[in-house]
Amino acid sequence: MACNLLEKVWTTDEIKSRMGHKPSSTVLDVYVNYKALNKKKTKRKLYDSNLQKIKEELEAVKEKEKLNTMRIEEINKKFFMLSKRLII
Repeated sequence: MACNLLEKVWTTDEIKSRMGHKPSSTVLDVYVNYKALNKKKTKRKLYDSNLQKIKEELEAVKEKEKLNTMRIEEINKKFFMLSKRLII
């Protein structure tokens, strides 16, 4: 009921009075904090963060693959040149 009343923009004092809590009661604070947390936004933020991390890792792997390919091509060229010298 407290969450419903909070969604209807009741003040915390009105809700405490309606539910029979003392003005100094901290029980309602739990509900206020719960409603203040936007769980979907937090999950989305975590998802975006993880997605960004994966993208960065993918880019790093692509860069390493590119460098490895260049190294292999260079080694193949050197091997080809050495094999030509041995044949002559």
